[in-house]
Amino acid sequence: MSEQPATPQEPSAQYLAFARTRFDAKISPQESGCIEWIAGRDRWGYGTMWFNRKHRGAHTMSWFFNHNAFPVKGKILLHSCDNPKCVNVQHLREGTHQDNSNDKVSRGRQAFLKGEKNGQSKLKRYQVDEIRAKINNMDLPITIAALAREYKVGEQTIRDIVQNRTWVV
Repeated sequence: MSEQPATPQEPSAQYLAFARTRFDAKISPQESGCIEWIAGRDRWGYGTMWFNRKHRGAHTMSWFFNHNAFPVKGKILLHSCDNPKCVNVQHLREGTHQDNSNDKVSRGRQAFLKGEKNGQSKLKRYQVDEIRAKINNMDLPITIAALAREYKVGEQTIRDIVQNRTWVV
């Protein structure tokens, strides 16, 4: 008969008090109302700390200490202040990844890079202007296929440019 692996134990009251003391020592209230994490952060700027043998987000720990539970499974914590260092539980709410994406777009934090600023762009602005001029030149008619070959892009890219679906002026 094989042994069952040990299930993670609930942290003791003593450990919880210790973790809360560690947490409280690493926060700094700001005039903005945010309470910022001043210790280690991940590459996106979110505070991190170890808790019960796991690396946890500092904002998640703030939620835990104030609600005695982690976010509901399938939910994440969203910041109303858009400050990844903030652990103020009043600035946090549970939501979905879609809610987070919607917030990002509605607050103008989604990078919709257009034209040359988009790293995927194969054309420069002057080339787009050339394409439009060539397609509109009745003296020298040219096909979309010929333009696509000349600029080394797909025919649909040329159609989108000509019909102002992309590279809109």
